[in-house]
Amino acid sequence: MTHNKSQERFVNPYNFVPLEEKCERQEFKQGTLTGYLECTLETLTPLFIPNTSYNHALHKEKEPKDGDHLSYNFYSYENLSHSGVKKDALYRPVIPGSEIRGAIRSVFEAAFNGCLSQVNQNKTLHRRSMQPKKPALLRKTQNGWEIKECYRIILNTDPRNKNKIGKYGTFIDIKKLKEGQVLYFSEMNKHKKRPTIKHIITDEIKPKKGFWKTGYVHIGEPCDTKYHESLFVPKNNKVWELIDNQEIELLKKVLDKYNMNNKDDNEHAGYKEYRKIFYNLMDREPIEEEKDIFIPVYYSEIKNEKRFFSPAMLSQEVFNNTVGDLLRENGGYQPCESRDLVCPSCALFGLISKQTGQSLASRIRFADATITDTNDIYMKPIVLDELGEPKPGTVEFYTIMPDGLKGKQKKYWTYDYTKEGSKSFDLDPKKLRVRGRKFYWHHEPKYLENSKLKRMRQRIRPLKDGATFTFRVYFEQIAEDELKQLQWALDFNDLSSAHKIGRGKPLGFGSVKVTIKKLMLRQIDKNSGSWILKDQSIEKYRMEHSTKSMENVLKITRFENGLEDKISYPKVTPTDYAKSKPNDAASHQWFNKNSNNRKDFSQVLPTIEEELDEKDKRNKWLKVLKK
Repeated sequence: MTHNKSQERFVNPYNFVPLEEKCERQEFKQGTLTGYLECTLETLTPLFIPNTSYNHALHKEKEPKDGDHLSYNFYSYENLSHSGVKKDALYRPVIPGSEIRGAIRSVFEAAFNGCLSQVNQNKTLHRRSMQPKKPALLRKTQNGWEIKECYRIILNTDPRNKNKIGKYGTFIDIKKLKEGQVLYFSEMNKHKKRPTIKHIITDEIKPKKGFWKTGYVHIGEPCDTKYHESLFVPKNNKVWELIDNQEIELLKKVLDKYNMNNKDDNEHAGYKEYRKIFYNLMDREPIEEEKDIFIPVYYSEIKNEKRFFSPAMLSQEVFNNTVGDLLRENGGYQPCESRDLVCPSCALFGLISKQTGQSLASRIRFADATITDTNDIYMKPIVLDELGEPKPGTVEFYTIMPDGLKGKQKKYWTYDYTKEGSKSFDLDPKKLRVRGRKFYWHHEPKYLENSKLKRMRQRIRPLKDGATFTFRVYFEQIAEDELKQLQWALDFNDLSSAHKIGRGKPLGFGSVKVTIKKLMLRQIDKNSGSWILKDQSIEKYRMEHSTKSMENVLKITRFENGLEDKISYPKVTPTDYAKSKPNDAASHQWFNKNSNNRKDFSQVLPTIEEELDEKDKRNKWLKVLKK
């Protein structure tokens, strides 16, 4: 794969509204306004919200009804799991109030400097590293965890070499090997750069005669074209070194991630045997006689400190720094934790803190949106193409380049370290900023009409564009400024901007326009002394000024943005289509190549402003990479 950029431009489906310098929190105060806003919601592109009561509603005959093949009808109040109910019927569609609430809160937070309320502060950040790691042995002693550097010999497990010596030496049956097993062997230097095994003994009794070396078996994940395993041989000139327990915790997280990714896959076992041995070591109280119980491990170095342990040479790296660390060190944008000191968003929408156990009730409520006209509102069932899950480990998209790297020719960083040439350096979280709040660009939807269901593809029945709903937003004891902010978060004071809700937002689905039709405020009747609801002009409660954050929100929420035909996931163009495979053009190939083997990032995500600039910022645009 070449590292040259083609001239073909693409726009990533999402971008970020930047954070301000600091999240301002104030003492919580109630206002005096109570009432509701009556609104309409119009679909500008097809919209889909699944009725999850039954996940095989639109299956065709003979399509498997299992957890990998899913199809959904649009959301309604009908429980499709009941027997006798027609699963694929055209029921009256409903948009849950919670769906609308989430979109409005996202805009409110971005426009009015709220915290990042939905962020999981303790979520493990990880990234696949294409830089080969070094082999070592790991053991647990009374002093703590220790490693010793090794060299690696490739074991020949190719059955085609059963009766001969292959390029990796003498054949050994994979069925006779197990993780961490001791082997005794003699080398032959047929290949100067790659020692190979001439004689090998698979039992654990070391021969009394002859010169035999000791190695430890490491078994990787299975692969159709894989015909070898590894033998880790301790280097005699290296000593055992103590390591920090934090690095062991990161290895545990790496193994747990492998297990989670492959928990239902028997072929790729998620290093189950390796995890079992590792957890046995973790639970074991070490005694002097047991310090020769080893487990093979790969590692990379930063400032000569051993870290980023993994069972694979090319593997995921799990980082020490979390999103919560970054938010706390950069303006305090972590979710609010106290009901007494809250950001503007939590003051209105409420909060529940997992950290402190405190909560604050919401002062607004979104009712479900009901359809106004049910004539010809549904599309025929279609299939959504694969949707990528959020990958905050891609720092070149989710974070801003650390100040210390600006101006340098080679620029590579993670959440824990930066690289300059071949050396790695710890990264202070104060020097790394998250880009902000994620928003999706509006564009024409992309879908498949007559495709078969696959593991990552789902059949759905969306609503057409042009469908109209009505809903209400109830509020209680809010201030006048809060009502103005809520109004702006609903309709932007701008006819050209729209929200995104529902499933398939990266593919262009879910663009909706909200319009405020009526404002009703509760007042005291002077004659009777009772509470009454009175119609008020919404114009009195419209925002009359704009901030930089509000302007950035308007830029990315504009429905006609001029980028519609350029929006797609990162992609790679094969230079030889005849020999290319489906995986060759997958999005992860672009990220793998863009990091240039962990030496530098060729491209980083442009800002919203840079994407919209047709002249001066073209050198910032993302380009398709060629394979």
